[in-house]
Amino acid sequence: MDYAAQRDFWVEYLHEMHADRFRALKDAFEARVLEVTDLYPGDLPDQFSARIKVLEEQLARDERSLIEELSNREGLKYA
Repeated sequence: MDYAAQRDFWVEYLHEMHADRFRALKDAFEARVLEVTDLYPGDLPDQFSARIKVLEEQLARDERSLIEELSNREGLKYA
């Protein structure tokens, strides 16, 4: 299933079939961005950018993890 999880068509399929799960990740990311903005209002642009980059990297990891989970679940249906 690792191979499938790396294919664009498969990832698009998972996004369509499980839009609510991906939306939840995006919503949580956006909430964390707002939280960082509120917690550090005096950040310089470079500091703010660094904080957002960390959140973006976490979102990417969370999405990869979800894609792997959903791919494995789909694979079990046909095992």
